[in-house]
Amino acid sequence: MVEVKNFIRRTILSLAVLLCLADAKAQTPYFQQKVDYSIDVRLDDSNHMLFANESLIYYNQSPDTLHFLYFHLWPNAYKNNHTAMARQMIRNNSTKFHYASEDKRGWIDSLDFQDDIGKLEWHLFEKNIDICQINLRKPLAPGESVHISTPFVVKIPGDFSRLGHVGKSYQISQWYPKPAVYDRDGWHPMPYLDQGEFYSEYGSFDVKITLPATYRVAATGVLQEQSEMDWLEKLAVSPNYWKKDTVMEEDMNRVGKMKTISYKQDKVHDFAFFCDQKYLVRKDTAVLEDGTQVAAWAFFEKFNHTPWYNGAYYVKRAIESYSKWVGKYPYSAATAVQGALSAGGGMEYPMVTVISAGSDSVMLDDVITHEVGHNWFYGILGSNERLHAWMDEGFNSFEEERYMNEYYPNRSFGSEFGLNNKELNKLDRHWLSYLTANFLASYGLQDAINTPSVEFQSLQYGIMSYKRMAFLLEYLRSYLGTSAFDACMHAYFDEWKFKHPQPSDIEDVFERVSGKKLDWFFKDLIDSERQGDYAIKGIEKTNNGYKIRVVNKGQVDMPYSITLMKDSSEMKTIWFDGHHGSTWVELPYPTMTDAYLDKDYVTTDLNLANNHIKSHGIFKKGEPLKVKLLTSFQKNDRRAISVFPSIGVNTADGMMAGLMIHNYTVQGKKFNFFFAPMYGFNSKTMAGNFFLKYDIFVHDRSLNKIRFNLQYKRFADYDKVEPSISFFESEKRMNLFTKRRILVRSEYTLSHALIDHRNGLGGFTGSYQVSRFQMTSESRNALNFAKFHLSIAYINGPNGRNQLRLEETGNRVDRIGRKTKLVSRVYLGAVLGNGNNYFSLFSASSPDVFKDYYLIDRVGNGQAGWFGRNQALTDQGNLTSFNRSAYSLLSASVRWDIRWYFQPYLKGALLDGIGYYESGIGVNLKILRIYLPIVSNGYTNYVPENGNQWLNSIRFSFNIPMTRFWNRTDMNMAY
Repeated sequence: MVEVKNFIRRTILSLAVLLCLADAKAQTPYFQQKVDYSIDVRLDDSNHMLFANESLIYYNQSPDTLHFLYFHLWPNAYKNNHTAMARQMIRNNSTKFHYASEDKRGWIDSLDFQDDIGKLEWHLFEKNIDICQINLRKPLAPGESVHISTPFVVKIPGDFSRLGHVGKSYQISQWYPKPAVYDRDGWHPMPYLDQGEFYSEYGSFDVKITLPATYRVAATGVLQEQSEMDWLEKLAVSPNYWKKDTVMEEDMNRVGKMKTISYKQDKVHDFAFFCDQKYLVRKDTAVLEDGTQVAAWAFFEKFNHTPWYNGAYYVKRAIESYSKWVGKYPYSAATAVQGALSAGGGMEYPMVTVISAGSDSVMLDDVITHEVGHNWFYGILGSNERLHAWMDEGFNSFEEERYMNEYYPNRSFGSEFGLNNKELNKLDRHWLSYLTANFLASYGLQDAINTPSVEFQSLQYGIMSYKRMAFLLEYLRSYLGTSAFDACMHAYFDEWKFKHPQPSDIEDVFERVSGKKLDWFFKDLIDSERQGDYAIKGIEKTNNGYKIRVVNKGQVDMPYSITLMKDSSEMKTIWFDGHHGSTWVELPYPTMTDAYLDKDYVTTDLNLANNHIKSHGIFKKGEPLKVKLLTSFQKNDRRAISVFPSIGVNTADGMMAGLMIHNYTVQGKKFNFFFAPMYGFNSKTMAGNFFLKYDIFVHDRSLNKIRFNLQYKRFADYDKVEPSISFFESEKRMNLFTKRRILVRSEYTLSHALIDHRNGLGGFTGSYQVSRFQMTSESRNALNFAKFHLSIAYINGPNGRNQLRLEETGNRVDRIGRKTKLVSRVYLGAVLGNGNNYFSLFSASSPDVFKDYYLIDRVGNGQAGWFGRNQALTDQGNLTSFNRSAYSLLSASVRWDIRWYFQPYLKGALLDGIGYYESGIGVNLKILRIYLPIVSNGYTNYVPENGNQWLNSIRFSFNIPMTRFWNRTDMNMAY
């Protein structure tokens, strides 16, 4: 008892200390450090190297005494396959860097950190060699500064991420030793990542660059040499273009010479430069509302000069627009550069941005605007992008979208993807924004927007940080009104420019300026996974109009709008503050005929099918049935279904033809069905497949979704009814092979099937029941894929024939080269009981006791000939026929995937202790796989005796397990 009391006392004391520390942290006044840089760098374009010296002054403006400094050495991210960047690329399914040759790698070395007295002790992080710790000679007290210098050499990597070169076109970013940020939360040393950006201290830069004189250079800062500026001005108006093996007139007196140019800039937190001897140059001038002029530059390649010809104008227009909507641009120039690297669509740095070649002028304008806009959200408002990517990407994407709506108001959904489709062109760009913003949420796969960048899967990162956050800001603007929203944005800019705002700082400004409580926005929609969903449930006539009942079926009490219609004309849109549960809202408009909740898709309302009601009629919530071909989008048309032809063939029914009817849409829906009735021309009966599912999204970090399924299948030889429940889970585990954290997706399914097998091959015939538990677990990245499947089934057959069937399958894919993979598989099955069902090496003779697969010849009547005999299932031995069956089966295979048309394989199996093997060539056509055996102990002399024997031993399999098709779709999309 004394030990328990002491434990409780220590626990309470520890909690009290932690609370005091947390309170002290909350009371710490805002501060930010400052770093002033002086760098001399020389480009060696023969060896793709940088030789440099850096001198910096670090100002400790915090209330803390510092004993060491963390520095970023980000070029080391390109040094080997063990860096954080290399590991992330593998996790995001890219092997480009992993298989790069040594000459394409990069690094930083020759470092020798010193203060004013001499050398300083420093060391690299053990796990992240692109971070180092420098021990100070003496403690750095608040208000003091320290001078640190070092030489350094950078080997410029190839085309992998932001730093690199393609030939002699150079993209020099994240290239110099840089102190990590120290703020109220402490140090932020972060390894370089391809997905997940940066956080840096503000200060000044004085950078001198030495390189061959013919290079055109675009950089952060103000160019100091007038002669160089005059040359660029001349290039900007030159009608000349590069011709093969010629020198432009403007370069004639520069060939073979070197130059040193310098750039200076204050109040920036990064420095980048880009250079190429073949750049064309154009210039324009932005004029801000107060008359301030800003130079707008574009540097681009000849081959793509047509859309880029107006590049400087797009820069100018972006500067003017953002200055009006967010805050005045504080620098004297801005530049857009066409980059040779393939690092996404673009990447931003203070005053200069690099982007890939735009396919057309509209898309180029869009990307230039987005990247120039990062001068505000990242450059001037210096948030921690690694932790809160939405603070720069989301806000910037919102302003980018505003810009595109301003200058390209008639863009359609189809044109956004380069598609000239009549139906798609009816959908505007805003609909695309709604669709993208809610896509993951509609499938129950959404994480909170405020999730750190490194924890997002790549698809989540792109949608949540960019698209959904931009859509939410448009939602907030619609709710607050444009003038109030702009007032909030300008206040945020003015209060936090050249500082490090946090999420709470944005919330504070927007609530203070707008005068509204915005917890529903910042806490629920940004900082959680909660979803919003309102529904109109009823309408009643009142003395002066109508009232409708609105029910909050979601987890967020967010505001919503109701649009009133008179026939097809819009009368009024009214905003209501969010509420819990059910409420009646008054609509004093007696002539209205329809009411739409969120008619224009402004909010993140997840279910659009319950947002409409009529004021008159018997079926006020009913709508005419809309029939569409193939699939569609879910809009305010609750009764839309899709139809397309369906055909099939088997030996029981013969040729079958019918329709596929379903309500699946591009967005996910909680309730889905498909119905595929077909007529069998041989059996003279109806056949087909009916399936429905209902999802319950679980807001938990491990359990994602619960799914209820019901399937009915009917063909001439059997009927099957199978209800089931599935649980979808994701969690991070330790990989036993690499000792790294990996994402594992798992699915657990319980089902009970009633089957009437009327005729066909052996095994269970008549009526029987199958109770089954299945578990599938898989993990994947660019180098390997692992999947484990377990099935335990109890079969209650006719005449007391009962059976327990156990099956385990392990699959593994290991990439052993850039284009080659090793695929291995182990299968173990056992049958216990008194039934006569069995395992067969040649699975075309299997009765498929669960009726999971589509088989051409299930009844064994031979009418399908070779196609019926040679179809195989994938879940058993799948070897050449040995006329063998058994109650236990162990099989293993290994396949070397060199090309889709050349996949050597080796298979082996034990049936009741008797061994078999086979070797041959496989051909993989995704849903169809073909096996061409060459050597087997199933042949008398281990090889086919003649062509006919070889032809009859060829097998093929369809990878279409229809029972689990929709579950597999969800599992695959989760990656």
